[in-house]
Amino acid sequence: MKNYLTNQTAPDKIQMPERDLFSAVLETAIDDLLSTSIHQDRRQTKCMEENRISAFSWVFEGSEGPVTFLSVCRTLDLCPAVVRAAIKRRLG
Repeated sequence: MKNYLTNQTAPDKIQMPERDLFSAVLETAIDDLLSTSIHQDRRQTKCMEENRISAFSWVFEGSEGPVTFLSVCRTLDLCPAVVRAAIKRRLG
């Protein structure tokens, strides 16, 4: 947010929405990876499986674009290797 009295930008205010967004992206990917198919509806089960495959690819195989797993981890001050290891442990 810009302080119009000093004409300076406060970096913590600018980064907060980005950090919140990236945190939500990472949380969604982890939820998709760890979710279990308990739905009876085939369409829901298929959608969950597609989300799981997409999340796995995003986390473990890398991707291109403005919001990569590495850029999310970097923004959130997380070590990608540690996050991946924690997810692998949870996956079994």
